[in-house]
Amino acid sequence: MKIRIEKGWDLANSLLSAELYEEAFGFKFLRAIPSKNQRINILSKSFIPDYSFAAFADTKMVGLAGFKVESGSLTGGMGAAELIDQLGFFRGLWACLVFSLFDREPEELQLVMDGIAVDSAFRGQGIGSLLLDNIISYAQENNFESVRLDVIE
Repeated sequence: MKIRIEKGWDLANSLLSAELYEEAFGFKFLRAIPSKNQRINILSKSFIPDYSFAAFADTKMVGLAGFKVESGSLTGGMGAAELIDQLGFFRGLWACLVFSLFDREPEELQLVMDGIAVDSAFRGQGIGSLLLDNIISYAQENNFESVRLDVIE
């Protein structure tokens, strides 16, 4: 099966992109938003596709790699106002506090990876490597001096 990598994605894929991200990182977000359905809903409304690369097998999105630069990030639409609106005042503030622990700012001329996820049925086929290669190429083409991936336990 041929895998195609594209920068960004059509908003029609927002729910699928959120499900991929949830599959990879839901356990890290559990303390912020205990409900899996709420996490997926908030992610699907918060992602900014321009700050990502997506992998497609035919028309199905099977992978996602987000990034953060000075101008924005994949998860940049998930601010305090959105979290409070979706979760209520106290739960929204709690989510903001927890998510702030994951926030990493890029240094000058640096691109920070904002997560990489591959559908479990497609793992082991080099899709993550293809996504990473596209992130690195994008960084080079846009004169970034480094790409950083922080791993948070």
